[in-house]
Amino acid sequence: MRILLFSTSLLLLGAAAWAQAPQDQELNYQGLKYACTGVAESKEDPRWTQYPAKLMFTTGGRAYVSFVQVKIEDSQGKVVLEVECDSPWLVAELKPGSYTVKATAERKYPKSAKLTVGGGKPVELAIRFPEISGEM
Repeated sequence: MRILLFSTSLLLLGAAAWAQAPQDQELNYQGLKYACTGVAESKEDPRWTQYPAKLMFTTGGRAYVSFVQVKIEDSQGKVVLEVECDSPWLVAELKPGSYTVKATAERKYPKSAKLTVGGGKPVELAIRFPEISGEM
């Protein structure tokens, strides 16, 4: 009984660590503006072009992947954004600089990528999960 309660508590704590962001809403994480989007007509919304960074999550076949846990760290290793997106795009108002993006799909396929923001142009980064099947 104690083991079951302890395991259940750990499961609940793990689930609580990731805040799932609603689709197509501009949100704030510790002063950083971001949004999870990219579904249907919402991906054409001109608001998303104003963000300096756009992450796209795809399968090996380039179909979109949703429900991705994302952690973005600055060059000093400080977490600047931690969220679970229920959409295949994450746009973020990152300041110019270098970042490490850690993304996990289906809670079991971790990926890591470097991202550099700056230069006056928005940057796009596609993170692919070839372990997940699917075509566009």
